[in-house]
Amino acid sequence: MAHCGKYRPNACSEQTLNPDRIPIRLTDYSHALVQPCLWGRWRELAKNHPVSVHLVVPDRWESRWFRERVVWRPPTIVEEHFRVTPLRVTHHTHWDRYAFRSLSCTLREQPADVIIAYGEEFSFLL
Repeated sequence: MAHCGKYRPNACSEQTLNPDRIPIRLTDYSHALVQPCLWGRWRELAKNHPVSVHLVVPDRWESRWFRERVVWRPPTIVEEHFRVTPLRVTHHTHWDRYAFRSLSCTLREQPADVIIAYGEEFSFLL
């Protein structure tokens, strides 16, 4: 069986899969990524691979998981291939009842090739 172009089995080097290093635009919507300590893997993905990462997180999130109230307010970050956009949400405490506001504006301003959305099957995340 003949293979055409640069996509051949066992030829998975960076140059053959994306020779011009055109970044794939990935957007991830998640309340769990409100913590900056969790951004490292996404930043490294953007730094070391042809992927442009855009994290959309709640502008504020409160948790009492371990009895102590913790509040996160993530900053807006714009780097070459890594971006964090905090957006207002309908709930700041209930992971099963929140939804992002102004989501359509974000999708128009920052179009994506791949969208990842973490949420419960019964929640209206998007």
